[in-house]
Amino acid sequence: MVITTLETIHRLLKAERAEAQAALNRAADERKKALDEKDFADRACEANDPTNMEEQEQLDKLFEEACAKVAVAEVAKDAAYKRFQSANDALIDFEGYQF
Repeated sequence: MVITTLETIHRLLKAERAEAQAALNRAADERKKALDEKDFADRACEANDPTNMEEQEQLDKLFEEACAKVAVAEVAKDAAYKRFQSANDALIDFEGYQF
């Protein structure tokens, strides 16, 4: 019974680490997309010479939204990384004590 419980805990820790790794990969992809959008918005602002104030405001808003997406993606990636590190550390500790 104890062996079965330990094996179950080990499987759960491995599953959590795999899920955390997948979340980290998704967060990295989202960050890359956000950076690409920011670069696009930055190039659009530089390439266009708006003739009126309204057009300039739209470009500024596009750039600000892209910057906000990058900030959110950075936070999400950091959180995913911490989750992965915690799961990995827990698995390493468990394997070190039990197996």
